[in-house]
Amino acid sequence: MSSSPPPLVRAEKRNAFTVLMESAKRLALKDAHSSASAADVAVPTTVVAASATTPVGEHPVFPVPPTSRNGLNVYIQRPADFVASGEVLAYDDTWSLIVDKFPKSSVHLLLLPRDRVRTQLHPFEALCAEYSTVSTPEATRAFYNEMKAILPTAVGIAAVRLERIHGRKFTAADIKTGIHSTPSMANLHIHVIALDHVSDSLARKSHYNSFTTSFFVPFADLEHLSIDKDIRLQRGPSYCTSLLHNDLVCWRCGKNFANRFADLKRHLEIELRNWLASKPPITPPLPES
Repeated sequence: MSSSPPPLVRAEKRNAFTVLMESAKRLALKDAHSSASAADVAVPTTVVAASATTPVGEHPVFPVPPTSRNGLNVYIQRPADFVASGEVLAYDDTWSLIVDKFPKSSVHLLLLPRDRVRTQLHPFEALCAEYSTVSTPEATRAFYNEMKAILPTAVGIAAVRLERIHGRKFTAADIKTGIHSTPSMANLHIHVIALDHVSDSLARKSHYNSFTTSFFVPFADLEHLSIDKDIRLQRGPSYCTSLLHNDLVCWRCGKNFANRFADLKRHLEIELRNWLASKPPITPPLPES
């Protein structure tokens, strides 16, 4: 079953983990729809974090967050319950698109696959055919392609939200899609996020670097990511987390702010104005809702 997205609204500014877990507690958790059988995917029962010195050639394990951080589960299992509130923008039997309640940009959405097995996997295991140890390359590639086919819809919705907020014309080039190499929330999710990174919820250095360093993996890169070519897969989660400590570098002009996060935040406001000035205005402006 599919549903047309409700009127577009801005995300609220609240504490991310608290709100997601409040939503989780409202519902009795049920099995989500699955497009894969248990025979397709073997979910690991033991997870061991790899060290930053994992030898090249070995296969480090990327752990998923604990089940205590599964607040996204409710949007996978019963998305219809969250359409009226604007938390779910669109969904069908295989995916749900939600507003990130604590956006790290002026528009920040999450695409949630509703596959009951793969939702439990780290994104490298779920989407990288040349890396996954819990599924056949064919099954992993098919799942990747399924999500790839859905992403233009999610990006289109994100672009419309940008246009409603800013009154300018945006395209897919203004939005990036991808995953975090070490996600903070359980349940497989794909970020659909505007480039500007202007948001009150962008509150610390690690928030910014999680989208502007190689800690963030563009969705298109996942198709051919392999352990013999990618240092993140070779070195494991400890290496990936270390990337959050990189210098702060402006996404648009490349200026290096080192650790001066407050200065970067002020600079991002200027870059947002410059970015918007480069976009053609929408005439007449789109309505707010």
